[in-house]
Amino acid sequence: MVRASISERTTFRWDLAKELDALGSYGFDALSVWRPKVSDLPQSEARRLLDAAGVRVSSLQWAGGFTGSDGRTFRESLTDAGDAICEAAELGTDTLLIHTGCRGGHTLSHARRLVQESLERLAPIAEEHGVRLALKPTHPAASSGCGFFNQLVEARQFVDAIGHPFIGLALDLWHFGAQRDLLSLLPSIIRHVIVVSLADCRGGPTADHDRLAPGDGTLPLERIMKALVDLGFDGDVEFEFVAEPVDPPRQGSADASLAAGYHEALKKARKAARRYGCLSLPAFGKLPAPAPGRLAASPRRQTCFTVCERPLNTSRFRRVGVLAIRLAGSRLPPRSFPPAAGRSLCGAVRRNPPCGPPRRKSRSAAGRGPPAAASRRWRRHCGR
Repeated sequence: MVRASISERTTFRWDLAKELDALGSYGFDALSVWRPKVSDLPQSEARRLLDAAGVRVSSLQWAGGFTGSDGRTFRESLTDAGDAICEAAELGTDTLLIHTGCRGGHTLSHARRLVQESLERLAPIAEEHGVRLALKPTHPAASSGCGFFNQLVEARQFVDAIGHPFIGLALDLWHFGAQRDLLSLLPSIIRHVIVVSLADCRGGPTADHDRLAPGDGTLPLERIMKALVDLGFDGDVEFEFVAEPVDPPRQGSADASLAAGYHEALKKARKAARRYGCLSLPAFGKLPAPAPGRLAASPRRQTCFTVCERPLNTSRFRRVGVLAIRLAGSRLPPRSFPPAAGRSLCGAVRRNPPCGPPRRKSRSAAGRGPPAAASRRWRRHCGR
């Protein structure tokens, strides 16, 4: 099944903790990690945060620049790419995106030789760590400083010439979604496609890299995604578009405006992912039986849900959202699922009262008997 992921470049100004907290709330369980954003954290700390949130890494972005276009020597670029492979393995992903860099004053044939030599040297290291190298071709109008593989056919022939199973392609639909013969090219490149990046645009790619949310542009993304699925693609689809503040920031509210823009972007990505068939909720009744104990906690209300060991009186049942119950068989973070209207899970889940003992009120204020009676009701409700 095609799986949906969010690129960290979509939520560029959020740190990793904020991103992980938001992803689960919108049903995403995968993140495409951008190396500069996690460079301030030790790899072990980043992996701990990801594991605690139940979010996997779909890919690591990026390594490359083998032509020296970014000011590094060939050896420095190779060393950095080797480090990136190790970082990808530590983060638990099997995909590393590769940007070749522009020609950098070299002839085209020499630039190709530099990239080929780099990938041939890196391939055994990548295979040892279980990390695939996804070469990313770019559109000529938007490839300044990024790469010189500007045609999908050219990139496919280059990967074929290397012939290593751990080297493939990253297909960016923002770059090539408007190509008229894309649907006819897909059967010849599908076996090389490791990951798909997705964003919309109007009138084709430009040097401004104006990546729009799916549905905000003119690309036939739904038709392309259907063709990819029909051809057997079952990798990750990474939503990578530019999220803007929803309102012009007022004084002191820039962060709130930006956060609202990011949440709106995640809503659009979720809607598109469901439409393309790469994000779906499991059918009710097909989940594994949850184990007794604490299941989820709501960040919006002081409410928790407990899986019961025995059937309870039906008067105590509450309607609990399917998303919260999904935690029993999912890696999604428990803290991401607030209570919601859903199916009644009689004999499976009960809603506990707010955490902590009730406030002590006077007889006249409470109107329901002495405080001791309220305390007894609390202990009886919690089974103490």
